[in-house]
Amino acid sequence: MASDSAAAAIAPAGYSNAGQVFSSAQRIITSDDIAGDFLHALRPRVDAIVNGEPLDERTQIVALARERDAQRVAEWIDEAVHA
Repeated sequence: MASDSAAAAIAPAGYSNAGQVFSSAQRIITSDDIAGDFLHALRPRVDAIVNGEPLDERTQIVALARERDAQRVAEWIDEAVHA
């Protein structure tokens, strides 16, 4: 299914380098007719990303390095929730 292959590509793109580079995916736009299937395919991939200690080999993402970056991400989340 197209939603599965898109989700497989987008999940790591949104979290590589903890979103601290300009090439990371920040917003994903889909048509209404595939949005549900896409989210259904994306959620388990995002949930499987391992957050943790930087020196743990299993860790895939870690905390943001600066407070202002954390605030920026919190603003994006707030925008998405209220969109």
